[in-house]
Formats: sequence, C-alpha cells, structure tokens
Amino acid sequence: MSEGGGVFTGVTAIAMTTAVASAAQPAADPFAVGGAVAWRHSQESPAEVARYWQPERVRRARPALPTDLPFRLNLRALTIPATKVLTPGGDSYGYAPVARPYIRRGPERVTGLLVGHDPATGQDLTCGAAVVRSESKSLVATAAHCVFANRGGGRRRLTHVAFLPAYNSAGDGTAPLGVWPAVRRWVPERWWSRPYSFRSLPYDIALVTVRSSGRGADRLLEDVTGPGLKPRLRPRWTGTAEVDMYGYPADLHYSGADMHRCRAQASDSDTFGMGLLLTRNCQIVGGGSGGPVIAGGTLAGVASSSGPYGDPLGFSLITTTWQRPFRTLLARAERAAAGPGHPR
Repeated sequence: MSEGGGVFTGVTAIAMTTAVASAAQPAADPFAVGGAVAWRHSQESPAEVARYWQPERVRRARPALPTDLPFRLNLRALTIPATKVLTPGGDSYGYAPVARPYIRRGPERVTGLLVGHDPATGQDLTCGAAVVRSESKSLVATAAHCVFANRGGGRRRLTHVAFLPAYNSAGDGTAPLGVWPAVRRWVPERWWSRPYSFRSLPYDIALVTVRSSGRGADRLLEDVTGPGLKPRLRPRWTGTAEVDMYGYPADLHYSGADMHRCRAQASDSDTFGMGLLLTRNCQIVGGGSGGPVIAGGTLAGVASSSGPYGDPLGFSLITTTWQRPFRTLLARAERAAAGPGHPR
C-alpha cells in the first residue's frame, strides 16, 4: 500500500487528550475512562502549537504515511486508466485542482490541512481533514495515522497537531479561517495497540477536538467555518455509490498546498475487510490521506490507503463512518465535550 491504513476492534476507542494546563506540568500516564484510554499532553498549549505552524514550516512539511513501504514505487507510470477517470479535468491519478477561493462554500470551506510533528523522526507531517457536524462544533475527522504514527517498528502520538481549514484558499500560503490546535485526539484501540498490517485498514479513522488559538478564544470551529459535514451513520449501501474525495496531495508532482478533488464510484471492499470502500477511479497520493470522502452531501469516510503508484489497476481504500469504529469515536468525543473539558 502506498498510503495509510487504519485499525479498530469493536467498542473501545482511544482518547488522546491534550490538556491546556501549564507547559511545566508533566504529561500524565494514560488512564481508562468510559471505555476509552486517554493521554494528557499538558506540555502543549494551543497558543504554542499555533506559533509553531508558521507558513514556511507548513510548506516544508511532508506527507504522513502509516508504515514504511514494503515495495519500490514506480513514480513515472500512469496509474488510473484514462477510461476510469471520472473527474472533469482529472489527471492520471484521477484528481483535479479545486477552484479558488476555497472559502466560498462547503465542502471546500470545511476541508483543510491537518499538520503534526513526529518527535521520533523530527519530521513535520501533513494530511487532509474535514470539519464534522457535531454538538460540540469542534470536531475534525482524519485518518488515524495522521495523529498516531504506526510505522518503522514504533507507535507514537504526533505532537503539535493542528487543523487549517480552507488552507491556501487564495494561493498565498495562509490559513484564512485560522489555525486550530488539537486539544484531544481519538483513535481506535487496535490502531493504538497493534503494529500496522493490512488488517489494520478498517480502523484508519480518527477524530480531533480543536479549539481557537487566536482572538476570541471562545469561538468554536463551526461558528467560523459554517456547518461541518454530517457523518453518514446509517448501514452501508449495497452496490456502488458516487463519492467525491478531497485533500491536499503532496507527493509526486503535487505541491501539497493545493486542494484537489477526485470523483469516484466506490463499493464495499471484500478483499480488505468490513468497514472499507474501494474505488478504482482515484488513487490516493501521499498527503491525501485523511481527506473527506463525501457521498450525497454526507461524510462517508476518510481517505486511507492506495495501491502502489504505477499499479495498472490503481485503487484506493476509504475507511467508513458507519461502522462501529467511527460511531464509537463520535460518541466518546461528544460525551467528553459535554463535560468540564469542553473546548470553550
């Protein structure tokens, strides 16, 4: 696989909680609460995270990948046959640039760049992400490997995680709707507890609770971006459905700063297990993981994984929102937001 993978068991979720206490306070050990495991990351304040992500640092960040790649990539070969490209103006991977400015309307307005820092490698990393409609008005959906690294024989949380909605809307490298640091991160238990494997793929989904870092610290994300994408929680569809995949591809010839869209026909993946959709109309490029997959105006999943670049049967896998992994994360995140730790 050239991008992403995810993991979920059943009902247990992982909550990785960023406290807003003093940076001098040591990080607490993980603790169990309400069927979840939580971490307090008290050494990171939202203001510090926002200052870290200066425009030049964002531009230099590289795509987040879930694991070291077990094969050699063919970077020159075409991937999606021209007859399978459904996106108007789509390239050989099925993607076309989204017209600027991105702030005009959703889903472009609620899609953005998710950034984080890997403390083990020293790398700054990027993914796609999108605002989720929620009671807390503060949730972002992305891929699990975008917030918790599961590669190179090690598993670790990323630090300095932040969301930049409609990033680079005007083409000037700015975040017109602000930089929103993570205060909590929620990933499935299997993604946190087990090494990456193809069996991890149905669990590559995460939720991030964010808060404002600028003026008006009591602002909520959806008050700024407008309503997020309503997650599709009904049972999966049968047959094939049309979806749109959004993100910021950053590998190959892509800049990592330009939002792209890919139109696809997606259906259940029997090969890789329940909780996944497969499409052969788009191939996720590094940096595109975590981006929203939209069906009928709802969030159907997030971009997770793809076959090797140059595969003549290029494909992508989508981790869905209607399986228990995401539904559990959503319930845990909403319950936490209703308590004293609300981002307000």
